[in-house]
This record gives sequence, structure tokens and C-alpha cells, in this order.
Amino acid sequence: MTRRHGVHPDRPGPPGEFPPASPPGHRVGERTPDVSVIVVVHNGIAHVDRCLASVLAQTGVDLEVIVVDNASSDGSLEQVRRLFPSVCVVASSANLGYAGGINVGLRRARGRFITALNVDTVVEPGCFARLAEVLACSKDVGAVTPLLLIDEDRGRVNAMGGAIHVTGLSFCNGLNQPKGAVPAVPFSVPGFSGACFMIRRDLLERVGGAPDHCFMGNDDVVLSWWVRLAGADIQCVPGAVVYHRYGLTLDTNKLFLVERNRLDLLLTSMDWRTLLLLAPAGLAIELAILVYCGARGREHLEAKLAAYRAVWAWRRDLLSRRRRVQGFREVSDRVVLSRLRLVPEWRQLATLLLSKR
Repeated sequence: MTRRHGVHPDRPGPPGEFPPASPPGHRVGERTPDVSVIVVVHNGIAHVDRCLASVLAQTGVDLEVIVVDNASSDGSLEQVRRLFPSVCVVASSANLGYAGGINVGLRRARGRFITALNVDTVVEPGCFARLAEVLACSKDVGAVTPLLLIDEDRGRVNAMGGAIHVTGLSFCNGLNQPKGAVPAVPFSVPGFSGACFMIRRDLLERVGGAPDHCFMGNDDVVLSWWVRLAGADIQCVPGAVVYHRYGLTLDTNKLFLVERNRLDLLLTSMDWRTLLLLAPAGLAIELAILVYCGARGREHLEAKLAAYRAVWAWRRDLLSRRRRVQGFREVSDRVVLSRLRLVPEWRQLATLLLSKR
């Protein structure tokens, strides 16, 4: 197993620009790892020990571990330095969000496959080797996601990838299904889960890295959509298992980010003709979300309206982003939409409606 050492200040660099897989500091004769695992931490002291211990226990694949600390104030950074001296620690002076943290880690990474991992996870032995095997053997697959099980109830599914609706709404694919009902072999899914996914480095660089303009909230949906626009498939690998501390909630801050980023995704990724064709469905979803927000209370409604204002404020950046996204498009919207869901996950929507959080 190859691991990197040392602590570095953050040097974000220009958006979408990344060093080659073997950067200038790479020593001649040093083996380049197959997988670079990027763990983004922000005040994760309660989880980081279990997470990193499970990552460092992985076998069957050469990997390096990069921890990006997003300006934690709870001692997470110091704890990682003290207890895990073999990992590369990138200390950011500001909270760059999950996607921004991934991009900072990507600039340090040397592996041909990049893995993003939430800090509130525990990785089952052999997980990364099984994910890497699918990418190595299936050239049409651009990204893979493991079977996520609920950490507090390991017999129940958290997600088998993301169930992305054609309007950009996203749900956990297979939430609360029994583990025994999961298919045994890898299968195509609309998108991956941000809690853990592995993606080809060259593909991630081609689409400009993780969507750091999102900060967080629907960033995994955006990147999944980009992967499909670039012509690659996404698969869930049930033999690769990750346990995730998960609860289905949607507070006002998360609602704002998810809705802002969802609307930005549609406006930057779809052809204008597709947007017109999907306008009735889109308007119906907008009305349903407004009704949901009204039922949840004034703060939720204000968060939804703030998302509209934020998209308008982004209008110049949005046009620039649209040109960039259309620049790496390899397939039509018809192809992308054929891999997504036509019907939302109503049960999960009902759970959110009844939630107190």
C-alpha cells in the first residue's frame, strides 16, 4: 500500500486545472498508486478515527490516502495528524464545501482512480479493490459506487447509488430495502452517492473536477449528470460495502443548496429544446416543491425563494458554466435522460414532509 506523508497548506489553483497523475515531486522509481482516496473533513472528530482506520485497513489495491480538512474547529485536523501520520493532510484555511475539498485533494492525488469518501463512513475490507476492478475491466464505466448500508442498522440499505429524476431531484436508490434483496452483480444506476464513489481520474479532469460552485447539496447529482453527458456509464458494485451514518432530513440550509444547485444543473446541462419539452414536468415539480415548503413552514418557503434569487444572481456564471459543460458533451439529452427516473421516489418525499427536521 502506498501512502503519502506530510501536511500541506491549501493551494486551490485555477478551477478545472489539475496536475498530471505523477506530479513533479514524484520520486523516480516510486510506485504510482492505483487509487487515491480523498476524505473531506469539516468538524468530523466524532467519526474520523473509525473512517480512516477502515480505509488504511484496505487490501488488494495500492492506494494513497489524502485528508482535506475544511477549516475544522473541533480538533479534527490535530487528531488526524497525531493518530494517522501516514496519510497526506491538506489543511484548508477556509471551508470549501465537499466538492471544493475533493478538488483540493485531486490536486495532490496521483492515482488513476479517485475515490471521494464521507468522513461518517466505515469501509468494509476489500471495498476499494472491488470498485477498482470494475473500472479496470469495464472501459465504458466511468464511475462506480458501493452498496451503502445504514451504519446503525447494517441489514438495511442506505443507497445503491442515486435515483436521479429527469428534473434533477435525487433520492437514495433502494433506501431501507433489506440487504438480502440487493442484486449480487454490478448494475447500472442513474448516479452515484456522494458518500462514496470512485471515478476515473482522466474523466474527472475532463469535466473540470467536482462541481465546487455547489459547495454541497446535489453536488453528487451534478457530477453524475456530467459523467453521463461525457458518455460514460455509472454502476453500483454490491460486493463493495460501505457503512454510512444516515438520516433522511432536509433542513432549510440543505433545501436552499439542493434547489439552487438543481436548477443550475438543468440550465447548464440540458439543451434548450429539452428544457422546453420538459417544461410541463418541471413546472409541476416546482409547484410540488413550493407546496411542500409551504406545508413545512415559512422558513422552508423562504429557503426555496432564496434559491430562485441565487440562480438569478448567478446568471453570468451560469452562462459561462453552460458553455464549459456543453463543451465536454458526448451524448444527447435523450441518452442521458433514458438512464434517469421518470417517477420521483414518493415514499421518500412523504418521509421528508412528515419530518420534524
